[in-house]
This record gives sequence, structure tokens and C-alpha cells, in this order.
Amino acid sequence: MPIEPEAPPHASPPLAQWGDSPCATGCDLRRDCARYSHPRVRDIAWLLNAPDLLQLARYPRPSLAALGLEDDRVRHRWLMTLEQAPHVLEAAVNERRHYRLGHYHELLWQFVLAHAPGSRLLANNLRISRGKITLGELDMLYLAARDTLPTHLEVAIKFYLGLPEGPEAADSPARWIGPGGADSLAIKYQRSLEHQLPLAYTERGQQTIRQALARQSLARQAGASETNPPPVEAPIAPLLAGQQLALPGCLFRPWQPDKAPADWLPPPRHCHPESARQAGWWMSVSQFAAFCQTLEASPMHGGPLLGCVREKPAWLAAPPVASLQPWHELDRWLRDHFELPGAADELRPDEPVQQHSSQRTHQHPRQLWLERSVAAPDGEPITASSPHQQWRIFVVPDDWPSFIPLPPPPPAAQ
Repeated sequence: MPIEPEAPPHASPPLAQWGDSPCATGCDLRRDCARYSHPRVRDIAWLLNAPDLLQLARYPRPSLAALGLEDDRVRHRWLMTLEQAPHVLEAAVNERRHYRLGHYHELLWQFVLAHAPGSRLLANNLRISRGKITLGELDMLYLAARDTLPTHLEVAIKFYLGLPEGPEAADSPARWIGPGGADSLAIKYQRSLEHQLPLAYTERGQQTIRQALARQSLARQAGASETNPPPVEAPIAPLLAGQQLALPGCLFRPWQPDKAPADWLPPPRHCHPESARQAGWWMSVSQFAAFCQTLEASPMHGGPLLGCVREKPAWLAAPPVASLQPWHELDRWLRDHFELPGAADELRPDEPVQQHSSQRTHQHPRQLWLERSVAAPDGEPITASSPHQQWRIFVVPDDWPSFIPLPPPPPAAQ
């Protein structure tokens, strides 16, 4: 099983590169969700078009065509149906539950596969066991449009910060670690390619898939209970049409104001070009004000720089405009969160930004969103419809990271 992602056959993938500077006009991060107001509909709209972190030709993510949503008008009508009657979506992803980010992302995929016009969810969270030992779990089996065999899909959502100095080469996925330092892009992909995906083709995996498909078939044909299915003999035909891996998220490159762009940390090897274009920035709390001042000083931006602190699991789609506040208030909140000297004296108890203080987790990195309107040409006034540029930001303690995960071991010889 190869560890490195493969390039598509007979094609050279475009080289992933960052933009020239934090102030460069990039892609519109509100584009996919701007027409919807329901938070989970907005997240689904984002999810359908979000690029994966790396290009992995052998295990592509579900295509819009496989979901029956390739046509822009069909996709918009489907999302508007959810927007206008969200009760089914709200029942599947209950806003009163405090979901972990990974679980929330998985539930959104389950809903999409179950309710999109071209796909059908057959099974999810299939536990593979040998006796009392759990070997792993298969995330989802679904039937894509025009397919006669199911596809096995593994999903995860990850947010990684790049290390200017760290293990292996500068373009190694091992340089990209989670904000808590518990994992890395290299570790995640190696586990997916060496364990999670191959598990479906083990003897126990094939038996579990066969039983799940039998239960699903009986339930559909006769409305029967899915408990205690009869044993099913192994079919001669293959069980799966293929396997897929969806791993969206965001890469956060370090802000390095003392270096020329040519000397910045490069994207990780095999980075999806669109993920590189949409990459965010990370900086220490002591650098945050200077970063914001750099954005404010850019001549291409005209309106005030606004932003908000992002709370899990609402890390997917762009936040509502109404949730944004001036960056100076965010700076004061961050100084309080990280307990920088003098921060408490600058905050008043009646300020809305103070409400997070009682719930803060000391020294834990925080994700933010920043946004500013782009200056209109020829002196035209800036309005609500003026173009905006947005940035995903991670702010970390000045001594971050306290732990760097070791790179995964090299693959065993075949």
C-alpha cells in the first residue's frame, strides 16, 4: 500500500503555491455558502466544494456527479429545499448536541449521502471485530449515481499549522501539525492508507460488509428488522466499486514578516492547489496586532478589519457577517485568553467580547476569522455588496508548540 499520494496518470498536477502576501487578493471564502442562512446548510454548501488537503488520485473524494449535484441549479435547489424546510437536517444533526468536530463532519457526510438526489447511504460506522477485539471501523458505504456496487468512504476534517523548523524536509507533511500537537498531516494520511482503507479488504472486513449489505437489502425489500440477519454466502462478484477518502480542512502557514516570500515555508508535498490558495495564517498572540495592522495598511482594502473567534464545531463555512466585530476587540480578548500582562486592565466587564473569559481554556490555540472589504475602483463607495477578502487565522501562545509529534515510520517493505 503506497504511503505517498499518487499523481493522476498521464498528467502532471499543478504545483501548489501560496499567494504572494497576506494582503494578496485570493479566493472568496464565502462564495459557496453566501446564499444560505441556516448554519448546517451553509456547512453542507461549504463541504460539497471544499478541496481535500492533499491530492490522492487512488482515493478521490465523492464527486458532485456521484451525488447528483453536478449541475449548479440542481445543487442550489436542493440546498434551498433544506434551507426552507430544515427539520430533517436538524433531526439528523441536532444543534443541542455538543459534537466533536470530527463527529459533526461525519454526520454531515452521512446526511448528504442519504439525501442527495443521486446517492444512497447503505451503512455507516461498521465496526470490524475479531472476537472481542475491535480492529477498526468503516465510516460509510454508499451507492453513487449510476453505480451498481457500493463505495467505501472514509472521512475526516483536519486543521494543521505549518512549522518553519521541524522534522524532515521543509515540504514534508510531517511539518504540518494539529493545534494541540497530537497529530500531523503525515500521521493522518499514513493511518488512512495503511490501516483504515485496507481494513475493508481483510477477511473480517469483507464479512462485515457482506452482512451489512444483506441487512440493508432485507430492510428495503421487506421492511424487515435489521437485527439478526441470516448468514449470507460470499458472492462471486466484488463487494465494492471502490474506495474514497475525503479529508477537507485548512492549512495555516506561519506568518513570517521578517522573511521574503521566497523563503517562507512551502506547501506540503502533494498539497491540493486549491487548498494552498485557501490557506490561512497562524501567528503568536504577540504578533496578532502587527498582523492586523499589516492588513489595515494595505491599499487594496477599504473597509474596517472585522473578525470573530470561531468555536467548534462551527469551523467549516464562513461565519455570519453579523457575528463580526473590530479586530481591536479580538486583540483584547486574545490577550485576556492567553493572560498577557496588563490585559485584564484593558477589559471592561460589560463588553460583549468579555463573555468568553469565564469559559476560556488557558493557553489553548484559538481559531479566528478576519474579513475586510476590498477598495472599490475609481473612488466608488464601499457597500454591503462590495467584494471582500477573508482570512482564516490561528493564534497560538508565544511558546507554541510545546510538543511536536514524531513523523510516522517508513512503510514496511513489500
